[in-house]
Amino acid sequence: MKIRNRLDLTFIVLLAVLFLVTTIPLYTIAKNSLKKGISLHLISVAQSRADHIYTLLEEFKRFAQILATGIPFKNIVAPAKDYDQRLALDMVDKRINSIIAANQEISRIRVLNKDGVIVASSHSDRGENLAHDECFLNAKERIYFGKLHFSRYTGDYVINVAAPIFVNADFSGVILLNFEGESLCRITAERTGLGESGEIYLVNKDGFIITPVRFEKEAILKQKVAKEVLKDYFEVQYNHSTTHSHKVSEYRDYRGVDVLGYSVCIPEMQWLLLAEIDKSEAFAPLAQIRILFWLTAILGIALVLLLGNRISKKISAPISKLKKGVEIIGTGNLDYKVGISAKDEIGQLSRAFDKMTGDLRKSVVSINELNKEVTERKRVEQEREKLIGELTEALNKVKQLGGMLPICANCKKIRDDDGYWQQIEAYISEHADVEFSHGLCPDCVKELYPEYYDTVMKGLKNDGKS
Repeated sequence: MKIRNRLDLTFIVLLAVLFLVTTIPLYTIAKNSLKKGISLHLISVAQSRADHIYTLLEEFKRFAQILATGIPFKNIVAPAKDYDQRLALDMVDKRINSIIAANQEISRIRVLNKDGVIVASSHSDRGENLAHDECFLNAKERIYFGKLHFSRYTGDYVINVAAPIFVNADFSGVILLNFEGESLCRITAERTGLGESGEIYLVNKDGFIITPVRFEKEAILKQKVAKEVLKDYFEVQYNHSTTHSHKVSEYRDYRGVDVLGYSVCIPEMQWLLLAEIDKSEAFAPLAQIRILFWLTAILGIALVLLLGNRISKKISAPISKLKKGVEIIGTGNLDYKVGISAKDEIGQLSRAFDKMTGDLRKSVVSINELNKEVTERKRVEQEREKLIGELTEALNKVKQLGGMLPICANCKKIRDDDGYWQQIEAYISEHADVEFSHGLCPDCVKELYPEYYDTVMKGLKNDGKS
């Protein structure tokens, strides 16, 4: 991998590390801050609705307590001996009708004697024995709230409130009121500030939803919540505490959707008030933060690539130039100079390399001159050896004519080493670098050709003058 590419990759990796090191903590802080804000809002809303419910229940309790002290109701459960029973019943019926007419949240009133028998009622159930009803049994000493349920007479969704009737400090009966559950539902149905998915509802100790919810029309007393949601309720019951968790939890609601939820336990009613909002909506601002982070990351990468490219060019260009110079000089061109003028280490390396090349060039020139001198000396030596060889060969040939030669006394032939007789000129030509030209000496001309002797001699004299 080239240095430039390595530098670019290094810059990208460093940016990625920097991005992760900075954005992850920032994102975590933003998420926790957002969750804290949502949690505080859920807690505030849940506490507010719980306080409204407590206030409403107290109103129900006070109203039942006031009615239980009324003379008409005392007279009907413990009439005096001289009191007209029919007149007492007529007075109670009128009182019951007037109360229902004046209070729309009350849909039914019943008066039970100390044996649990209904002695007066707004409906046709007089004489019915409720001695084993939980409201009657639990209301002998204190005001008791029954379960939210659908009335079998009115069909309305109601809650029973039973108050004991005491005559002369003795338990004499119970007044049983049916308050419309709609008043509770209006409190939980108020979703101001909870967005598109937020809601508040009540569940009983068995986990059944007892007030309307936002996303299920038929959820009341049919739809249950997860067991983990009831944890606060059980903790309150086991610890005999009226407090609740101050922590917003993440769990799945009755729809199976992940939500942020806060619960407030209402121990007296064995209810749990839940305030919830979908996580997707709660953390929706984080999506914008993520987009901002990604845009920042992309811009950062682009900026780093741009700056890194320029920096890597500035760093790698001298190195590339130095590499090119090394390649050129490697081909034998010692006159080439890299010539990097930078004052950094690469520039120093370039100048040192140029100096080394100059020194090497001088060394090569000296070597070339030495080689030429050696070559010339070798040539002279070779010529000298050749001359010596030729002289030696000539000497050897001359030496061959040395010594005693056997020669014929008559014909002058010479006997060679093999015993053959040769003409003297042939023998000398063979054993010495000598060639013969034939002619006649004056004595032989005179002896062989006396008639031409004078003419030949005169011609030789004339040739010698000329």
